[in-house]
Amino acid sequence: MKSRATTLLILGALLLFSISAARAEENIVAEPNLQVFTVLAAINAAGYNEGADKPELAPMREAVRKELAAKNIPSLPALKEFYERHRRSEPGRDLS
Repeated sequence: MKSRATTLLILGALLLFSISAARAEENIVAEPNLQVFTVLAAINAAGYNEGADKPELAPMREAVRKELAAKNIPSLPALKEFYERHRRSEPGRDLS
């Protein structure tokens, strides 16, 4: 009888865990964030190119670059200089 109670207790715990895990997955939401977009647009305008050739990203990045190139952004030369001075040897680490 004791082993049956233990088995039921373990099964109940596993069931509760799986339900809470499923609910946690439902609560994951990706929302647009203006601050993150602004920072990434700035680093993109400064010359960050990692992943620019990926088909799913290329059109958006090109559009952002064209939009920014058409504007007079006084801080862009300094941003480009800063980016070049701090560029990593491994392009994938430039955002770290």
